[in-house]
Amino acid sequence: MPRRKVVELFGRGELRDSCLHELRRADGTLTRREVARYIRELCGDNPNDRKCLSDTARWISKCLRNESAAGQVCRTAALRGGALVWGLKKLDG
Repeated sequence: MPRRKVVELFGRGELRDSCLHELRRADGTLTRREVARYIRELCGDNPNDRKCLSDTARWISKCLRNESAAGQVCRTAALRGGALVWGLKKLDG
């Protein structure tokens, strides 16, 4: 069975940089869906396309989990409408 062609929407590190940029720009914490909406608007896509938004939100979750393990972002204990919220980790000092 032939493999499906892979379509890359984001280059290496581009999604991570976009996520961190949106978290820095935000006044507080954001959900993964809010970050996805901002990034889709930035790319010039329709932010109301549900399929594209859910795919992007899934990729953002993985990206934010990896950055959480690296110590750059953190999940807060507060839930917003049942969704986890993400924010930048506070620097000591």
